[in-house]
Amino acid sequence: MAEVDRLVRLTGVFNDGEVAIARELIEENLAKGGAEASGYHFLFADGPNGVDGYTCFGPIAGTAGRWELYWIAVDPNAHRSGLGKRLQAASEEAVRAQGGVIVSGAGLLILWRGRRLGRDRVLSSSAL
Repeated sequence: MAEVDRLVRLTGVFNDGEVAIARELIEENLAKGGAEASGYHFLFADGPNGVDGYTCFGPIAGTAGRWELYWIAVDPNAHRSGLGKRLQAASEEAVRAQGGVIVSGAGLLILWRGRRLGRDRVLSSSAL
């Protein structure tokens, strides 16, 4: 949990409230015994100095097979390495393996490195 806190802060994009939410999602996942009970699924990318990136995603309540990408964060030292794209693709594959599709991510816009990335960069065409 401390690694995610460190990573989210290190991006310089998220405010203190958002950092707290990232931590709360992990705490809920652990307290409820995992992704199935909590609804929060995580993928982590380990780097030489700890976690280099992670995603958090989960099913959208009241829908059939629709999922949302809640978080994607990448250590600034790993930027331009393709890690964010690989994490996104791995998240989409994990959802597909459960018969779902990611249809939204952070309101279809995500802040990454202080830039707004459009829907086409957040979701692959296979997810639409």
